[in-house]
Amino acid sequence: MSIHAQISEEAKVALVAQKRVSSISSIVIAILSCFLLGLILFVIAMTVEVKNPPQIVSYNPSVEETQTIEKPEVTNEVVKPPSAPSMSMARVIASTSSSSISVPNPVSDVSVPSLDFSAGDDFGEGFDGSGWGDGAGAAAASFFGQKVEAQRIAYVIDYSMSMKGRRDELMRIELTKAIKELPSSMDYQMIYFAGPAWIAGEELKVNSRQAGEITTAKGRKYTYGARGSGDWTSRSAIGRAEWIRADANNIKQSLSAVKNTPLIFGTAWNIPLTMALEMKPAPEVIYFMTDGVGSDADKVAQTLGERAAKEGIKINTIAMMEPSAQDALSTLAKLTGGGFTIVDKDGKRKQVIKAK
Repeated sequence: MSIHAQISEEAKVALVAQKRVSSISSIVIAILSCFLLGLILFVIAMTVEVKNPPQIVSYNPSVEETQTIEKPEVTNEVVKPPSAPSMSMARVIASTSSSSISVPNPVSDVSVPSLDFSAGDDFGEGFDGSGWGDGAGAAAASFFGQKVEAQRIAYVIDYSMSMKGRRDELMRIELTKAIKELPSSMDYQMIYFAGPAWIAGEELKVNSRQAGEITTAKGRKYTYGARGSGDWTSRSAIGRAEWIRADANNIKQSLSAVKNTPLIFGTAWNIPLTMALEMKPAPEVIYFMTDGVGSDADKVAQTLGERAAKEGIKINTIAMMEPSAQDALSTLAKLTGGGFTIVDKDGKRKQVIKAK
């Protein structure tokens, strides 16, 4: 027998009623759940702060009209500057109306332009000390601290045997320095002396009797005869010293002569100073350095000093560790407006007379 046949009618009614109650309960529960959910959402919506973000306002300026730049046309035509107004038109009219105050109108005489381009003390007569364009101005030189400005300088230097030792060393050092520093625009010459006198670079031969022969660069010969030990007669015919320019080649040869010329016997002032004074054109400055007193030194200093003064030649004198030469050397300096310096054994210099 099947299972449906065993359920009674009462059981069937009870089952239908139970289904009805379950459906109603489900519906009620669903409605309550929806209401509860809606209530929760409402509460949340009321408690949460709603923030309104700030509004961003932008401004777009009006676009200006594009300006068209016209590029000028370039031509190759050279435009000459306007000519300067004439001197008669150069004055400025300050006012054409009358005034109670008188304003002066300065007038400069510009008819003759100034040519004093370098009249100050910085450059002398020209920018390089050599004159304006012709190289005839003064240039600077120095020897044993005696500074001069001249275009032509003669060095008359004692190469006698008494210079041997410290004197010879100091002389060659200072003369080398002086020649190296000569401006290229300067003319100079070195005249050496002991008993004889000769130009730097000339060949000098001395025999056992202290007589000698000098051969110039051009092959001419001059002879000396001895008048006793270490004493020489005057030059048989005074050779003329010629100016040389202080260029690189001449400076090199002069430095070689300073270094390699030997010392010889004798001391005589007259011939070397006369050779310097007779140079053509005349020297502007003579540096005369010696360590001894030559024969008739006072007379020679007076005579040649007066001659140099008349010709406008300045003689700067240096005594190399020899106080006894002071009087004669001072005479040469005083008469010609030159300076006089004494050098001691340590090489220190004492300026006795300052050049004018």
